[in-house]
Amino acid sequence: MLHSDRFAVGASVAGRLTGPPTTPESNAPRPDLYGGSKVFEQDNDLHWRLEHLPPPPVSVLLADGSAGGRAEAAERFRGLVKPPMRAETFLKPAAPATLKEWRPMVPHVLEWLSARLRGE
Repeated sequence: MLHSDRFAVGASVAGRLTGPPTTPESNAPRPDLYGGSKVFEQDNDLHWRLEHLPPPPVSVLLADGSAGGRAEAAERFRGLVKPPMRAETFLKPAAPATLKEWRPMVPHVLEWLSARLRGE
């Protein structure tokens, strides 16, 4: 989304759409990943970008497990997308926890990406 002039498609497999969460067990504050810069933080907040900036001309695939908050975040993200941007979700039942459990998604992600790549 930041460099739509160079990247027309992207896929996220079990990725985060926001910064690291505060863990309820530790009550630790969320780390400052942006050096105190609100502008840098907003540039890297995908939901903020969709709500406040013109949508870029990119296609995005969000692949994740269907259980838990990340699937809800993926659906929220998809709901914020407006043309010319496009977004799709591919949700695997449950919530895979290991690379071995995610491996079956790779062919689907690669097929999705290759169908949307355009040559120059």
